[in-house]
Amino acid sequence: MYGQSKNTFGNILSNVDPHFYKLSLFLAEPESLSKETFCIIVDTEEAELGSDDFTPLIAEQLNMSEFLSVHEIRMV
Repeated sequence: MYGQSKNTFGNILSNVDPHFYKLSLFLAEPESLSKETFCIIVDTEEAELGSDDFTPLIAEQLNMSEFLSVHEIRMV
């Protein structure tokens, strides 16, 4: 489920592993967030970077922006 995985927000919330607190959640449309929202979890320290040298390439290619870190999700 980690590294670069595609999932739904509801599945991520149900299965988030506390040991992967450095991973980040990326969404295409954070303003319409629901359990079924398509998202990806990316290890931002290991991911290939996009054109801005900050955003992971996979998130850039899918036109997604960072929403929350796994640490922040666990705090909710």
